[in-house]
Amino acid sequence: MKKYIAAVLSCAMAVSLVGCTNEPSNNEVVPSALPTTEATQVLKTSAPKITYSPAENNTINGMKVEFEGAEIIQDQDFNPALRVYILVTNISDVTQSLNAVLAPRVMQGDIMLNTVKPLSSVRYDGVSELDIRPGTVVRCTEVFALSNTSENVEVAYYDVMGMGDTNRISKVFDLNALSEKPDVFFVELVPEPGFVDGFENAGAIDGFEVSLEKYETVDLIDGEKGIRIYVDFKNNTANTVVFSNELILNIFQDNVELVQGEPADAVTEDNLRDNELKSGRTLTFAVVCRLTSESPVEVEIGSYQSDTKIGTVYTVAE
Repeated sequence: MKKYIAAVLSCAMAVSLVGCTNEPSNNEVVPSALPTTEATQVLKTSAPKITYSPAENNTINGMKVEFEGAEIIQDQDFNPALRVYILVTNISDVTQSLNAVLAPRVMQGDIMLNTVKPLSSVRYDGVSELDIRPGTVVRCTEVFALSNTSENVEVAYYDVMGMGDTNRISKVFDLNALSEKPDVFFVELVPEPGFVDGFENAGAIDGFEVSLEKYETVDLIDGEKGIRIYVDFKNNTANTVVFSNELILNIFQDNVELVQGEPADAVTEDNLRDNELKSGRTLTFAVVCRLTSESPVEVEIGSYQSDTKIGTVYTVAE
């Protein structure tokens, strides 16, 4: 038995010595755990290249965008910026704004440019954020901070819900050869708007009673013309509410949403829109907007929950 055990130990020592002689020297390279062919294949694999396609008829989500020109300006911090002029047509059947359905992606080389406010505004600035009625053509501008004033800039619009979509509306601007600014144009005048035809100027919406009874034209603090619209709002619910949280007030002229204006002479009602209103109480508040023409003004109040609306038309021409 002792001889047998000694023989087994001798064999084990021999195997150990063989293993030691097979270890690599300091100058040898240990092979990769993966075969060489597989390792090479992994290194050569790259992401597929995306091919962008122009959107059909320059239209995405019912908005048609046509580039008209651009100019280099200064932003509010006196840095160089690019103002891009575009024509926008709402060819959908709903009222919507450009920025609500399309998002710009602007590149200058490998740098993505951000939107900025211009040092000096033109009437088209900010229009991309305003609602426009179906069938309306309006000029908008977008202003982007430049990283330099020589390299080309590509402006592209994508579906706001899918920036990875390969469809886009785009144009490359050569900053060294910009076209002239477009002719003066904002939107076609609408002397007889018809979107609130058949609406009542008072009614019940979602447990509230609302009415549009009174308006007046006013001078704004900058000397421009505006309109003050009075709204009667009665709360028939059991809760304390704020009008803007419950109902939607839209004001249009020439089928484009009007923006708020600052009146030269304020009245108490101008500051009451966001006041809380208890159950069973009535509040009369006013909204002042900047007029853009002498066309009639359409006003409508609607619901977040249903299609119920009231509306009316006010004449502002002298």
